[in-house]
Amino acid sequence: MTISKRVMDSKKTNKLEVITNHLLIGDIKQSLSLSQEYLENDDKSPELWHLLAKFVYKGNKNLAEKAFAESFKCDDSNIDVYFDFAKHHSYYKNIDESNVVLNAILESNEQYDEAYRLLGNNYFQVNDIELAFEYLKKAYEINPLNTKLLNELGLVVKELYDFETAKFLLREGITNDATDASSHFNLGLIELLLNEYEEGWKHFEWREYLITSEKKVNLPFPMPKYDEENLEGKVLFVHHEQGFGDTIQFARYLPELLKRGAKLKVSVHSSLKKLFEKAFIKFKDIQFIKYIEESYTCDYHISMMSLPYSLCLYLPIEEFDFKIRRKNNKLIEDKKFNIGLSWKGNEEHTNNHNRSVELKMFEKLFTMSHIQVFSLQKEITKEEKNLMSKKVIHIGNKFKSFYDTAEIIQELDLVISVDTSISHLSATLGKKTWILIPYIPDWRWGIKNNTTPWYKNVTLFRQDKNKNWDHVIDKVCNLLISSENR
Repeated sequence: MTISKRVMDSKKTNKLEVITNHLLIGDIKQSLSLSQEYLENDDKSPELWHLLAKFVYKGNKNLAEKAFAESFKCDDSNIDVYFDFAKHHSYYKNIDESNVVLNAILESNEQYDEAYRLLGNNYFQVNDIELAFEYLKKAYEINPLNTKLLNELGLVVKELYDFETAKFLLREGITNDATDASSHFNLGLIELLLNEYEEGWKHFEWREYLITSEKKVNLPFPMPKYDEENLEGKVLFVHHEQGFGDTIQFARYLPELLKRGAKLKVSVHSSLKKLFEKAFIKFKDIQFIKYIEESYTCDYHISMMSLPYSLCLYLPIEEFDFKIRRKNNKLIEDKKFNIGLSWKGNEEHTNNHNRSVELKMFEKLFTMSHIQVFSLQKEITKEEKNLMSKKVIHIGNKFKSFYDTAEIIQELDLVISVDTSISHLSATLGKKTWILIPYIPDWRWGIKNNTTPWYKNVTLFRQDKNKNWDHVIDKVCNLLISSENR
């Protein structure tokens, strides 16, 4: 190699390092400017195109794919670029395209463990648990010390109902990296599912260190986080976290704080505020606030879902019954057995595909002459509206807040719901509630029994290992038929 060639290659390397350093500190604008300057002088750099595709254009599908194509033009032999191309497809839910690239990589190098790992995660995305397990297992055989892999394999094994092995894998991940928040958090979810509450709540606290934005529990408040200090005479800011149902379920801990001498400022979702103000109206030391700024004079802050651990109340405590006035609704007739129905949850929820049921599966329920069904869904599709016809009264579209929903639920005889906020609201109101839950349920419902320590008036209807809803709906309908014949 000539001296001039070595100098030119050195300049290219230095330029790439500068661009990479800007990427590492999140300065996308400067890295893009330098990249464009570099490309004007040398558009044959596969490394630069790779950087552009992987980092600079991430989130811009078309530009990223163009950059990948340019990188392949310059050099089509770099297996790592192909792997990042597969990750790109996976990011945009193009699972088939991603798998094609990954299988091609494995034909070239059957020891490329990250390809097996991504294949496993791709199949997990489409709910093919068996194939997900097979590919993650192959990755594990090649690299058993990968903490992220151990976490992912643990989640897949959990879906196979092997909870002890799942816990073992997650603990192995923690042994490898004691600071890995995902391993701690997912271990906590399994422990809570198995009613191992003390350890479960401890590991559940690691969610505040997760990168995922939906589980932020330690926001930059000007006051310290509550950590078992004496609360006598103190003002505590309690902030909501995660979903509506979580907030309703964990509201039971607010009176416990009052018993310890605290005054409370509490933030809840805006659609829950009126409901909570009415339910807790007799508690003069609880103020429900709308703006975070109203909390800045408080002594401490804490997330509502951290209260079981912070208060050392590891076992579920009795629910706080929301007392809401009854509203005589003209649509609800006393001569009928009135049922509120909620069959689907928020489509953005990561587990919605497992917990929701198609409305058509309840058609048998609609034909029972002694029953009137009310749809409690806020939004329904055109197909669902046609299916309801005159047999189901859609009342959910009239709800402006959870207080409106609560008023209607008070008038009903029974609520049948999948695992959504409606089930928590109904149960907290003291209404007889039947909850339909998937084979691998959310942590709060446990894995055994048709009852739950969280709500005394709830009956759980569980999927069997076939993971279909047919026998669950049949059981519900048969119970309603038998009740008519009594």
